[in-house]
Formats: sequence, structure tokens, C-alpha cells
Amino acid sequence: MAIVPEQPLRITPDMLLSRRIDFERRMRRLPPVTVAILVVLVVIFLVTGGKAYYMAGAYPVLLGAGAIATDGWLARGAARTRAVAVSAAVGLSAIIGAVIGLSVLPVSALAGSPIMAVNPDAGELVGWPSEVDTVARVWDSLPPAERAHALIFALNYGEAGALELYGPGRGLPTPYSGHNAFADFAVPPDDAAPVVVIGYEQADLADSFSGCRLAARVDNGYGLDNEEQGHPIWVCQQVRRPWQQMWPDLRHIS
Repeated sequence: MAIVPEQPLRITPDMLLSRRIDFERRMRRLPPVTVAILVVLVVIFLVTGGKAYYMAGAYPVLLGAGAIATDGWLARGAARTRAVAVSAAVGLSAIIGAVIGLSVLPVSALAGSPIMAVNPDAGELVGWPSEVDTVARVWDSLPPAERAHALIFALNYGEAGALELYGPGRGLPTPYSGHNAFADFAVPPDDAAPVVVIGYEQADLADSFSGCRLAARVDNGYGLDNEEQGHPIWVCQQVRRPWQQMWPDLRHIS
């Protein structure tokens, strides 16, 4: 039996036009999806204090839908003018995104700026080494006999993470925190005390710690009102219960 060679597929302008029309027809089904994504993003996540990156898995859908719509818009005439407009919009978006989301401005320009209003996380990049320095001074003020059994307990995973990163170079031990998944890393030994407690207000200490004195407060040095600015640092001499018993109460998700 003779083998007939496969003929190459010829793509004609009519075929391209037909495929474009099919794309645009499918695009008409996407607005409910994109609207739903935006509603979930804005109402559920942003208004309730969530992070924009929680919806990162949905962004490719929005980008893909926008790319198809933009491609169709460019093909409907005045291609050069529209291409310039799209390029300018993309460039402007990139500049605004970089200023808001990346560390391109000096720290001194952040306090009171619109950037902090739009993206408060920009302020969370500031002050970690100085906070760890303050904790180290409190830690070093403990008598050596107390430091042998002491530990550091932080309110949130940001502070605990900074202590884990910068602490070893300042002679600090591994920190603990009950915040989110950081609570799964380790539970302090039951006999560990005294405790350097970071970030808790005095009223929140009474159920778990006793003999607490205010040793310092966090100051990033820029007057920047981020989540850690002004946080108290306590030295508590005793724990009221073994750590294993307290740990479920010290865990918190936010």
C-alpha cells in the first residue's frame, strides 16, 4: 500500500479571522469569571485585611483574559497608535508597581507617604536589624545564670523570623512564636524561664507569664508606623504553666 505524504497545513487570512472571531466569542463568557475574581479579591481579601498575594493563583486568568482582549483591540485599526498607547500603559504600570511594591525609594521617604497607604507591607521591610539589636541588648542584660535557661518569645512570625535571621550574629538563641505556622516549628522546653517576650501588651501577659517588667520598646529610627513600631519588649521571670500546656492558648492565626 502506497503511503501518501501528509500535506502541509496552509493557514489563510480567512482562517486567522475565523480563529480571532472564535476567541472573541469565548471572551464574552469570561466577564462573569473576572468580575467574580475581582469581587473576591477586593471584598474578601483586601477589605478584610488580607494580602494581595493570597489571590496570586487567579492572576494568570485575569492576565490571559486581558491579553486576548488587548490583542483584539489592537487589530481593530490604528494599529500603530494603539500599540504606542498599550506600550505607554504597560510602562506606566511597571513604574507605579515598582514604586509601590519594590524597595526603590529611600526609607526616609516612606513615613507618611501614599505608598504606605496603598501598600502597608512596604513598611514591614524596615527596622528589623535595629529591632534585633534592641532585643540583643535586653538579652545581654540578663545575668548569665538566667540566660542559660531563658528563651525569646515573639508575638508574630515577622519578629521571630528576623530574630532567627539576624539573631545568631548577635548571640541570640532560636526564637519561638505561636503565630501561624511558626507555632509548628517547636514548642519551648517546659522549664524554660525567664522569657524575653516581644510584642505583647501588658494585659495579654497575665494568663501565661508573671514577674514581668518592661525592658525596652521597638523603634525603627525613622518614625515609620509599621506593625512593630513601639512594640514592648518584656522580661518575664516565670511561666504560669508548663509550655506544653500553654502552647494551644498561645497559638494564634492572623
